[in-house]
Amino acid sequence: MGPHRGGAPVFVDTDVLVNERDRAEAREDVGSLRAWAPLALDHEVVESAWNVEDRLGLSWWDALIVAAAMRAGCSWLLTKDLHDEQEFFGVKVISPFTHAPGEVLGSA
Repeated sequence: MGPHRGGAPVFVDTDVLVNERDRAEAREDVGSLRAWAPLALDHEVVESAWNVEDRLGLSWWDALIVAAAMRAGCSWLLTKDLHDEQEFFGVKVISPFTHAPGEVLGSA
């Protein structure tokens, strides 16, 4: 597992921040995520995403998100864009609209 803060590796899908807010507010919010030391997108993550895309038939962007979560050592991926409770190579998808934080963290 790579370096992380807050007790668990974190991968953030910024889709909501970028697409559902005004630009200045979204940029400020995304900038604040640097405190979590996010994973850099490198060739290894891209190659892993190609593998996920080919093997699972996910869209490129979903495959990239899953690959980055895998690389970061995440147990869960909170997203509204994939099916709740699907598991991809050890990363479990959690819909933030279906599960309360305590429900997810209690299963750790």
